Amino acid sequence: FFYAPRFSGDDRVVCFSCGGTLSDWRGGVDEPWEQHVTWFPECRFVTIPEETANIPASLPPPGEEWGGGAMEEVTWEFKGRKWAGMILSSMHLHTAIAGLRESDDASVRHLGVLLLTRLARDDGSHPRFGSACMPHLCKVLQTAKDPVLVAYACEALDLVLRQPSCRRVALEGPGADVVRVVMNLLPKWSSKGGEEWGAAVSAALQALHHVASSSREFLDQGGGTEAVVCVLRESSDVEVVRWAISLLRGMVGLASAARTMGSESAGCLERLTEVILRCEDLQVQSSAGHLLEQLASTSDAPAEVCMRFVAVGMLPMGG
Repeated sequence: FFYAPRFSGDDRVVCFSCGGTLSDWRGGVDEPWEQHVTWFPECRFVTIPEETANIPASLPPPGEEWGGGAMEEVTWEFKGRKWAGMILSSMHLHTAIAGLRESDDASVRHLGVLLLTRLARDDGSHPRFGSACMPHLCKVLQTAKDPVLVAYACEALDLVLRQPSCRRVALEGPGADVVRVVMNLLPKWSSKGGEEWGAAVSAALQALHHVASSSREFLDQGGGTEAVVCVLRESSDVEVVRWAISLLRGMVGLASAARTMGSESAGCLERLTEVILRCEDLQVQSSAGHLLEQLASTSDAPAEVCMRFVAVGMLPMGG
């Protein structure tokens, strides 16, 4: 069981396996396991006693370690049965932050970020949420080597930045450091390749998209345009390309960002042409064409951009 007190203050525990709850304890009278068997006879841990034989009923005293393989059994069962959702449903923001701040254990930090993501979905609109969790997201993203953990952290960041009030607080405070970390590490994450890292990069690009919608200058001055162009140029993941182009379309109205995209050394124009000619996803293909059109329509667009339109049989807006 894990402890899950309610706001009313009464004690309550929840079964890891079936989610059944026990409360209203009578000191010295009620035995948790006996009560659980009585009220939840269909629980898997009740019906398969041999699986429960090696699982301890309570945690050891502080400073002591488990003997034998009991903890390994608990860890295996925890992962195998995907109990994380039930645990998260009983936790709060301070629990997640404590896990991220005080533990270097990868599994604890993974669970903490997962909890932050769930809480952001439920109550990410509160400004305090952004200011409270940003420093710990920054720490996770700087050190994470697991693409799933990076994806969850970026999703939590994305959910916070969707709220205008939180976005302002986040970018003026510790959230600015998180965004800089994402911009700096984006090309590195993208270069790793693979489906899981592709999902992580897509989540990061979605978070940066919200930054661009309110502060293009902040993103561009922090090297965001160069980072996204690098990702677009190097990635073959369709979802990554989709979000990279979408983000750049939001940045193209900024003269300095447009110059970066249009520069010959960036390789952005060549990549957009390649996407238009070869990408099988029509929406991505169309989005690449619109970005190329936007670049050609800017007042200081290089002649090279217009030549790209000729190469793909298109003309910039206005002839």
